[in-house]
Amino acid sequence: AQAAAQGDSPLHQAKLKLADYFALRVLPQAQGLAATIAAGEASIMALEIDAF
Repeated sequence: AQAAAQGDSPLHQAKLKLADYFALRVLPQAQGLAATIAAGEASIMALEIDAF
């Protein structure tokens, strides 16, 4: 009974909504972001500090 009650709690419902958002909006970006990271930092490191 307690487990069923926790499933209906506002906190639990918020966690489910957040997990849904993460799965639909954030995870699909992971592969592209990984490629960006793997591309290296050579282009940004080639800039002089005054460029910032």
